[in-house]
This record gives sequence, structure tokens and C-alpha cells, in this order.
Amino acid sequence: MEVATIEGATHNPGAPANWTPSNGPCGTLPIRLQKDTYGNPECVSAWKPSPEEIKTLSDGGFILLKVVGWQVPVWISVADQDAAKTPR
Repeated sequence: MEVATIEGATHNPGAPANWTPSNGPCGTLPIRLQKDTYGNPECVSAWKPSPEEIKTLSDGGFILLKVVGWQVPVWISVADQDAAKTPR
């Protein structure tokens, strides 16, 4: 999937302070910091699946969620085309 720019982005974090080239590449991720329905903070980012990924999903494939380190809870949702801008 490609990173898209979430509408109303409030932050664009990059690599952590202790990141080195030996850790691999690390780009930026536009996020919108907001509150959920209970007032808890949440960071929202947008991702655009490639045509190949869409085909895999249409053929019964799965969405895998990977989290670097230990961080829960997380979730994935689907939004319409007005939720984000085309991937950079």
C-alpha cells in the first residue's frame, strides 16, 4: 500500500530520534490527531491499495496489520475517496 495524505493532517512524523540507516529506510507519515467518540486521542493515517492488492482482496485475500514494536489497540477501516489525497 502507498501512504496517502489524510484530509486535515495535523502532523507529519518521520524517523524516531535514535533511527540510523542500519534500521532501514524511514519516511514520513501524514496523520490527523483527533479524539474518538469517548474522548481518547487517536492518530489517523490514510493508505491507498495498489491495483494488485485490490485484486488480491477481491480474490479472497486478507488485510494484515503490522505494528512496529508493541502497541495496541489498533484498527483498520475503509473510507471514501474524499477522506484523503492521492499518494505522494
